[in-house]
This record gives sequence, C-alpha cells and structure tokens, in this order.
Amino acid sequence: MERPQKSIEQPVDKFDHELTQLQVDAIALADELLKCKPDGSPLSFIDIVLTGDQQEMLADIKAGPLASLLAGQSEQLAIESDGSYYPILDVRKEAAEFTGVSLRVWGWDHDKIRYTSDRDQGSPYEYKEYPDQKDKARQLEIRMGYRVGDEVVNEELSLYASENQHNHMYVSSQISMMAYAETGYEGHGGKHDDDLSDEAVEWFLDFVARNVGDQPKSFYQLTDEKVQKVRELAEAHGVLGVIDELIDVTWDAQALYLMRLRRDDLGGKSILWCLEKPETAEKAAEATRTLIAEWKNQE
Repeated sequence: MERPQKSIEQPVDKFDHELTQLQVDAIALADELLKCKPDGSPLSFIDIVLTGDQQEMLADIKAGPLASLLAGQSEQLAIESDGSYYPILDVRKEAAEFTGVSLRVWGWDHDKIRYTSDRDQGSPYEYKEYPDQKDKARQLEIRMGYRVGDEVVNEELSLYASENQHNHMYVSSQISMMAYAETGYEGHGGKHDDDLSDEAVEWFLDFVARNVGDQPKSFYQLTDEKVQKVRELAEAHGVLGVIDELIDVTWDAQALYLMRLRRDDLGGKSILWCLEKPETAEKAAEATRTLIAEWKNQE
C-alpha cells in the first residue's frame, strides 16, 4: 500500500504542541490498518497479513537500521531460571526454524491533557483538560516467529507513537514464548531505543506499508474468505449443513485447521481434499460428522 502522509495540525493554544511529520505519519499508517478490525470488536489490536516473501522480509529486517535491537544468533532467549517458577530451557536462534513474519497493530485513545506547569520542578503538576478531545497512541509490532524443538518463540520489533508529547516515538524489541503463557507474563528481554533517527522510522514505516500489500487484510478477514470458499464448495456438493455444524461447534479458524489435517478414515487425505471432488464429498461429510462427535465429547 502507499504509505499515508497526514498534514500536521496547528496547536490549539499555547499549552498544546505541534507533532512531527513522522509522528503523524506513523499514526496515520496504524489508523489505516486498524480499519481492518471487525465492527464492534472490543480488542485494541488487529493482526494483519504480511504478503511479502517471508525469508526476504526477515533478511530485510536483519539488514535494516534497527537490527541492533534484535537478539543475536547465540543469545539465550529463555528466561534464566532455577526451575522453581519458570522452566529451565535453552533456546537460541542458531538452533531455530524460522516460521514467518506477521504484524500486529495496536490503537489506544486517551483523554487529552496538557501540562501548564514546569514538570522539571516536580509535583504537584498543573495541567489543562481538553473535553471531548483525545490523544492517539499507536503501536506497529513486527513479529518474527521461530520454533526451537518443542518451543515456540516470537521476537517482536515495535514502533510506538503518541500524540501526548512532541516527537513521542520509540522502538523496542521483546521476546515472548508459549512455554511461559500460563505464568501470567507478557514477554521478556529485548532492547529499547528512545534516540531514534528519522531514517530508522522511515525504514520501519516503509517496511510495513510495502509488505501489507495493496489492499491490507487482517487474519480475521483472510480466514473469513477461506471459510466462505469452503462453504460454497460444500454447498455445491450438497454437504453444507455438516460443514456449518463443525464451524458452529468450534470456530472459523479452528474448523479450517481441523479440516486440513490428514485422517486415517479418509486414507490419509484431509476433509478439505475430499471436499473438492464430487465423488469424495460424502466421505468428507461423514468424516466431518465423526470429527464433530469427537469435538463434542471433549467438552
């Protein structure tokens, strides 16, 4: 997509401040991608599909101006632990299988205030409120996925931009691992850069705009399109009812995953494979009925 460039608005009074061009551009790009959120979604983020070649994108990131924020090949990605709380793990990129790059876009709106006292003098801080006005805070989060043995690892490179201060932008990295998902943690490690060059921000924004494609789509939208194609195929072969039942008892993405799995009762083929041919559509329907019964028994 062509990267949006927004005009800088003038401060509304002497306490307000002017944003930088890169600030408004980063927020404008995030806002454009946040339009992919489903109507009524309570979530503050949306996952966007990156359409470029996955290996080329990874190479681009490693060669880019923010590569110093990434973990090294031999750097320990797991949390150092004696095993009493976090498991003892040895996880490094040098032994990892790269699984892909994705994008998560966050959007928050906060009540607009501006400080009217010198904050360097300490509290109490005096400030002015702006009723019915909001400050936008946005984050673009590039996620690089790896698998090391049984461990799933994400390394996140994030650009944060907010309207509440002049030139309020920074880039940070973070590690997250599925092995720690049940411990209440939200990521660990990583590095932080407050002293961003304009060139680094430009690179980040261009990378995102270039790789979301001409018509950005969320994973939700992509899954919905795939489900509709499967439903059309099932309807054409007279087995739509059982496919819809599977979607109802699971959910769209889970149903697609289950229908892609090879099954012994289909001779090693998947439900989707059998659904594509009129002569095997009824076998696909029967396997789906078995799958629904198995799923219900797990509840």
